[in-house]
Amino acid sequence: MPAGVTGSWAANVVTISGTPTASGVFNYTVTLTGGSGTVTATGTITVNPLPTVNQPANQAVCAGSATAPVNFTGTGVVYSWTNNNISIGLAASGTGNIASFTAINAGGAPVVATITVTPTNGACTGPSKTFTITVNPNPATSITSDVGTTICQGDPALLTAVQASGPPAPFSIATNFAPGNGNFVITFNFRNNNAFPVTVTGISSTAFAAGASNAQVWYSTTSIAGSPGAITNANGWFQLGATTPIVAIGGGIVQPFVTGLSYAVPGGQTVRFLVSCATAANGFNMGYSTIAAGTYTFSAGGCDIVTGTNIGYGGPVIPGVPANTPRGFIGSIAFTGSGVLTPITTGTFLWSP
Repeated sequence: MPAGVTGSWAANVVTISGTPTASGVFNYTVTLTGGSGTVTATGTITVNPLPTVNQPANQAVCAGSATAPVNFTGTGVVYSWTNNNISIGLAASGTGNIASFTAINAGGAPVVATITVTPTNGACTGPSKTFTITVNPNPATSITSDVGTTICQGDPALLTAVQASGPPAPFSIATNFAPGNGNFVITFNFRNNNAFPVTVTGISSTAFAAGASNAQVWYSTTSIAGSPGAITNANGWFQLGATTPIVAIGGGIVQPFVTGLSYAVPGGQTVRFLVSCATAANGFNMGYSTIAAGTYTFSAGGCDIVTGTNIGYGGPVIPGVPANTPRGFIGSIAFTGSGVLTPITTGTFLWSP
């Protein structure tokens, strides 16, 4: 028998059990001797080898460039993969090779996606391998003129190409609703009115009550107004960052819920966020406000938090459908914008009117 598998006899029953540690075809013979003589039985155990996948190479590309196709090799029959960051332009999961795609990064910092591939062969699943695709941002550039934007025919003008440099400027938008209601989740819109992308770095809010809790942030670029629907990937909702354990303060006090985010919102785009807070015992603990019908806008750094009727919804535990509106998000959203614009003095430029 294969290593890791043993046979035993008890109460006139022969039992073969264990976890094989070697693959191959193994023949066995069971011999029982008693008063009536000897009885022999034979059989075969076939242990299929675990499928494998060779380690894919990491990639680093610039935003707007094509990635190299990823062709999986190994002994697997099917290769299934998952991607933890769909913002780069790659689906959340798939099977088979990954075709070349145009990498996306609308922010000012590199975006890293970790892809995990798992080989299978029938009922056998082999060990997974992970690799990364890093999408580096393109520098934010614009053109300035020494005589403004309106000149006469024949007048000279000096055009200067500039790009963002230095650390991105931090901003924060906070709402001013009074606490008093709560459930599991609350939604609101974040609108970037700038011509350049901004990067959301964290969301703070208030818990309904004090105690150990877990906070989450989800986003959708398709469900901007009206019912958010079920909070599922299939319905266009995706979790941003990881579930974060917090010690909730409660009492309407705003505290950090999820930090360390790096979600780029392109210029001119609106994103709907959903914030969730549940107790460690899976009870509701998201605090928010019941507000009058209307639209409420809070602004800073060229961006807005927008909520109100048909935008701000409170509701049940994920993936349930939030249905209570209007509900007001209590808290703030932190983000960074463009750095200081400085002239580009090296390199080659292609100008077009």
